[in-house]
Amino acid sequence: MQARTGVQRAVLWIVAVYLPFVPIFTVASAAYYWFCGTLHPTFSGCVLRDLWKLTPLILWAAYMSLLAVVSMHMRLFLPSAPDAVLTDLDDVGVKWIATVLAFFACVAVNIGITRVTVALDCVFLIIIVHVLAIWVRLVRTYGSRD
Repeated sequence: MQARTGVQRAVLWIVAVYLPFVPIFTVASAAYYWFCGTLHPTFSGCVLRDLWKLTPLILWAAYMSLLAVVSMHMRLFLPSAPDAVLTDLDDVGVKWIATVLAFFACVAVNIGITRVTVALDCVFLIIIVHVLAIWVRLVRTYGSRD
């Protein structure tokens, strides 16, 4: 793997352990801000009254963590998997899908409309299941037969 990526395997392991926690800690910090931070309890963005408003952000963190786990699993254990799949997971999954959905998740938390939150939750769940299906397919196709 080092010859293909130019990164030593030990560094890949360190990144594989810590990278999935970055979105989780980011969302936890944002949730702490929205929960007991500087917002007035009557403001529609305050989640002190309605904790369900945070579900799009929590699902965004789960999606980003899943992308990190799948990406690092491909780099460490699936060297025969096509590079195009890894590139698409990193480029399309993170740059296009996650960035746009993070914006909508933050907007949904601030406006507090139930229909928007439920719609975003459904979108996140569908995308998470889709990434899991891609991961299972890659492991079945390119995984070792030990």
